[in-house]
Amino acid sequence: MPSPPPISGVSLHTLVVSAAKGADAEARVLLQATLPSLVECVAAVLVEKDDGQTTTEKLVMREQALQRVAARIVDRGFLAEWQRAPPKEAWNFLESRTEHLAAGVRDHAWVARALDGRCPTAKTLLFTRLRGLFVGAAKRRRLGLDEQNDAFQSFSVWLLADRGRNLRRWDPEGGRSFDSWYFARALNQLDTRRRDAAAAVTSEHADDVGYSEEPRFTSRKHIDEIDHWLKTHCDEHQYNMFIRNVVDQQSATEIAAEMGVQPGVVYTTVWRLRKALESLQAT
Repeated sequence: MPSPPPISGVSLHTLVVSAAKGADAEARVLLQATLPSLVECVAAVLVEKDDGQTTTEKLVMREQALQRVAARIVDRGFLAEWQRAPPKEAWNFLESRTEHLAAGVRDHAWVARALDGRCPTAKTLLFTRLRGLFVGAAKRRRLGLDEQNDAFQSFSVWLLADRGRNLRRWDPEGGRSFDSWYFARALNQLDTRRRDAAAAVTSEHADDVGYSEEPRFTSRKHIDEIDHWLKTHCDEHQYNMFIRNVVDQQSATEIAAEMGVQPGVVYTTVWRLRKALESLQAT
C-alpha cells in the first residue's frame, strides 16, 4: 500500500509548537510524523554527489545522517527557530535544514576518506569537485587558463600540507556548506596571489629604475640579450606586456586596458619574466 501523504504544513507547525513547549512525548510525535519525509530527503542528498562509496557504505551513511537530523530537529534551539517560520512554510523549513545537515555529514566523511589514503577513488572524485569549484572562482576573478592551472596547483599544495590540515579546517557545525567554504577560500587565495604578484613587481621596479647612474639592463649588450631571450621564450602577448611595462614604463592598468586582460595578469607575467631573467643573468 502507498504511504499516506504527509500532514499539512499547518498541522506540522502545530506539532512543532507542542514539541517546543512540551517534553519527550511531544518530540517523539514530531519525529514519527516527519520521519518518512526525512528518510527520502537524506537519501536524495547522499546520491546527489558521487563520493565513491559502495551501496553498503551509503546505507551506513544514511543512518548516521538520519540520527544527526533527528537529534537536531528536537533540539530546543532548532524548535524555537522552526516555530517562528510561517505555518505554511513548516515543511520547506525542515527540508532545507535537513538537506544542509545531510550534505554536511556526507562531505565531512568524504573529506576524511579522501585524506586517509585508504580510498583513492574518494580522493579523485573530491579533487574533481574541487577543481570545478576553483575554476568557478577563477572565472569570477577573470583568470586565464594558464594562470588557473598554476593557481589551482598552488592552492592544492596548501590544502594538502600536513596531511590535509587546511582542508580539514572546514567544519559543518560552523554553518557553511563545504562548497561555500571552499569557494570563499579559493577567492581569498586568488586575491592574495594577485596582491603578492603586484607587490613583487612594484618591488622590482623600485630596485631597477632610477636608483643608480647605471641601472640594470641598460647596456646595449644586455638589451640585445634580453630581447633575444624574451622572443625565444615568450609568446607575443607576454613579450608586449614586458616591453610596455619595463621599457616603455606603462602602468599595468594601462597595459591591461589596451590588451583586454586584467591588471593581475600583467603583474604576474612581468614578475615571472623578471625572475627568469635574473636567474639567467646569475648563471
